[in-house]
Parts: sequence; structure tokens; C-alpha cells
Amino acid sequence: MQLTRFLSSSLFAVAVFGAIVSVDVGEDGFVYNPDTITAAPGDQVQFSFYPQNHSVIQAAFDSPCVPLSGGIFSGFVPVDSGKFSEVFAVDIMDTDPIWIYCGQTQHCGSGMVAVINPPSSGDGLDTFRANAKNAKASVPSGGISGGSFTEPGSGNSLSSSATGTTTSIATSIATSIATRNATSTITGNVTGTVTGTATVIAPTSTPALPGAAAAIVVGKVGAVVPILLLAGLLL
Repeated sequence: MQLTRFLSSSLFAVAVFGAIVSVDVGEDGFVYNPDTITAAPGDQVQFSFYPQNHSVIQAAFDSPCVPLSGGIFSGFVPVDSGKFSEVFAVDIMDTDPIWIYCGQTQHCGSGMVAVINPPSSGDGLDTFRANAKNAKASVPSGGISGGSFTEPGSGNSLSSSATGTTTSIATSIATSIATRNATSTITGNVTGTVTGTATVIAPTSTPALPGAAAAIVVGKVGAVVPILLLAGLLL
């Protein structure tokens, strides 16, 4: 008698990493460079700090230079020379505009503002900057929030071994596992497109449960990509 068992341990764990978007803070004076940033969900914006002492603070569009409750705050980052050794990394969850400013005295009023994912129509960064002119900046009362300090580039540090769409990635995973266990069958439903790279990690020892395996997909998310792969063992 043949029974097909689909085990919860047979689910492939798939992690999708986005692109890193770099922003220089204060390298060219009281500016963010670039000051208009486009980042997709899954991307990570990394702020690099230059002399002398700057910050990244989130504001509401209608209240420039005033911290948004529960918003992004890097704290102040004093730098004597060169570039600070770590970056302030912010993970992007959606495409809603994120308005930011520097909370150092006179910096916001001098135009040190930026936006992540500006609106496609209506008022934009020029209006936000104009409204901030000569405003007195304030800072959050709490500590760092909405991001964390990390090594530059660490948000997308995994190496690559394959490229293509989710279809070819799924094929690579299936081939790897089928090679590992010739009696396993692979079924799945793959939608969307991933451009980037993929690394398939096969078990280095016999899994505790049949069909158990792991895979990591590394690349920029081009769409919402649900990937469900089940490995069944014929007994």
C-alpha cells in the first residue's frame, strides 16, 4: 500500500531579500544625497553619516521638522572626519511616502530634508522643504526607532549561485531535493517574478524528518512572490 504524506517539516523556508538603497547624510553640507529616494517593499535604505553631527527623523508631510510619533529616529551621529563606520538601516515595508529631516539646530530649516517614495502627484519634496524653511526642529524624546545600525551592505550580504525567475528557482530547489532523496516528489505553486540571485542549501546530513530541506532565495522583489513547495514521501 502506498501512502503519500505531506509533512509540515517538508515546507521549504524561502527568504526574499530586497535591494540596498544608499543615502549619504551630510557629505555635501546640509543635504541628504539623494534627497528623493525610491525603494520597493523588501528593500533596505541605508544612511551613511558624515561630519559633523546629523540625524534621520521621520515627520508628517504637514509638520516638517517635527518628529512623527512612533516614526523613524536614528539618534544623532557625531563624526569627526570621513564616514561613520556603520549605517542606519531602514527596512521598507510599503510604498507610502516617508518624509525625513535632520534634527540638528537649523539643519531642517536650511533644507536638510528628504523623502522616501514621494507621491506620484500633488505636493512633493519642494513643498515639504519650503514649509520647513526657518522652522525650528525638534527631536523625539525616546531612543533609536524604526531602524538599526549595522555594517554597510549587510542587508543583502548572501552570495549568489543562480539567477532567473521563481520558476527556475523552484526547479533548482526541486532538483536539489530530488537528488538528495530520489523517492521524494515535489509539487508547488509559484507566482510572481524575482529578479536577482538564488542560493539553494541542501541538507548536510540526513533530515530528522523525510523531505525536510531549506532554500534561500536572494534577490530584488519584483512582485509579491508567494512560494509554496511541498515534498511528499511515497511509502
